[in-house]
Amino acid sequence: MTLEQMLCFRPLPELANYKTPIDNLYLTGAGTHPGGSISGLPGRNCARVFLHNEQPIAQKIKEAGGSIKSAFASVLRSESD
Repeated sequence: MTLEQMLCFRPLPELANYKTPIDNLYLTGAGTHPGGSISGLPGRNCARVFLHNEQPIAQKIKEAGGSIKSAFASVLRSESD
């Protein structure tokens, strides 16, 4: 391996960091960082990038938590009346 095939240049600079020019298409496997071995790290890293890009899911969870809190507060208020 040479320097232009390592780290963020793997497999190509245009396809580095597990993203592709096609929306919602991610690249993983032995051709991505940290390379071909039996570690599972390319898949783990790709999954982390994917989850990081899925902010709407985190937002929905946050909103659901807010709804649960307000419903719980409402129940407590009605019990104290």
